[in-house]
Order: sequence, then structure tokens, then C-alpha cells
Amino acid sequence: MEVDNQNAWPKCRDDDDRIACLASAMRRLGDNCTAQNLKVGLGITQRELDKYADRARAKAAADSVYQRIVRVPAGQEFHAA
Repeated sequence: MEVDNQNAWPKCRDDDDRIACLASAMRRLGDNCTAQNLKVGLGITQRELDKYADRARAKAAADSVYQRIVRVPAGQEFHAA
């Protein structure tokens, strides 16, 4: 399984972008995600993976359980975007 995201990593401007990119790749791969999948798919080095993996894993976990709460005033219809 590969991440088709080769162009994303070089466009990351800072650590937050890199963490978000790595977390997104982890979520797309799911439970079968391996270090090798991430390195090949994103084109990153082991050193970069070691630097960002823990924070990206935490972000991926947090993003997967996030729920948006929407309040709709009575008498109005809600149309999801």
C-alpha cells in the first residue's frame, strides 16, 4: 500500500505542515501503515520520520475522533456542504 502524495512533502513550509502531511498519510493508510510506506510514499528520510512521527501519530489519532457539532436554529433547515 502506498501513499500517493509525493508532491505534498516538499511544499511543507514548517514543522506544523510536515506534521499535518504525515498525519494525513497515516490516516489514509490506516492500520496497515508502515514506516516504509510513509518513506516511499512521501519521499522522506528515516531521520525526518523519526523527527515528526510521534507528533504526527498524535495528530492523526486526534483528527480521527474529532466531531463537528452544528447547531441549527429552530425553524431552519440544515444543508450539509
